[in-house]
Amino acid sequence: MLVRFLFWNLKELPLQKLVAQCAAEHQANVIVLTECDISPRLMIDELTAAGLSGFNFPHSPAGETGDIRIFVQFPKSTLRYVYDDENNHVTIRRLMLRGSTALLLAAVHLQSKMDWSDNDKIQGAFRLKGQILDAESKHPRAHTILVGDLNMNPFEPGVVGSEGLHAVMTARIAGTDGRIVDGEYRQFFYNPMWRFFGERPEGPPGTHYYSASGKPIAYYWNIFDQVLVRPSLAHKLDDVKILDKIAGASLLDGNGIPDSTVGSDHLPLMFRLNL
Repeated sequence: MLVRFLFWNLKELPLQKLVAQCAAEHQANVIVLTECDISPRLMIDELTAAGLSGFNFPHSPAGETGDIRIFVQFPKSTLRYVYDDENNHVTIRRLMLRGSTALLLAAVHLQSKMDWSDNDKIQGAFRLKGQILDAESKHPRAHTILVGDLNMNPFEPGVVGSEGLHAVMTARIAGTDGRIVDGEYRQFFYNPMWRFFGERPEGPPGTHYYSASGKPIAYYWNIFDQVLVRPSLAHKLDDVKILDKIAGASLLDGNGIPDSTVGSDHLPLMFRLNL
């Protein structure tokens, strides 16, 4: 089964029509939204108007007030609650599709760099790792996919470090499954987002633009919005894209950076899993 995922940080903007247009254009089956103030009913109505029938908003303890909202084009029973943290930064669900690989879908919106220091972010990554490992221990036959706004780049210690998410840049390395660090086994995630850094023939060099306001180090383009998968899913993941257009209309301004008057200050992310 081919499952198409759309992730987008909406910056609390009423972008339901754009989300629906994007989902329709790419035939998304699973939509994960963060900084989302759109009511589930309104979002489903917009998806239906865009020609996507059968979408549901499965039960969440946070209800309609949570920062992270997941919509699926499957029966509600296919996406089941596993874990929510108390601050709405992490939600984990089990996605069970008949005849397909069982998934643990961890959707995240981690703390902003404006609020947490780099060291704070590392500590947050340690905590996220523990939340995922605990969910995996309770659902050992499921395969984990992590998607969301990490507010860290792929090269930052919380993402790449062995005590954090331990996410590596190639499927070949991830295929070794893990490594021993200081005498203890550490499992890998595969992070395909490394390929999007720098100038490319097509598409933007990141998902979020920040000039760092005169600070000594400025990356300008960042890849905060990411999809990570366990090695067992690496060969099933394909067609990962950072989108800068929806229905032919650009999400970038005249300087080539995300235009918040059109969309969000983050660009959407699309990917597929062949389950």
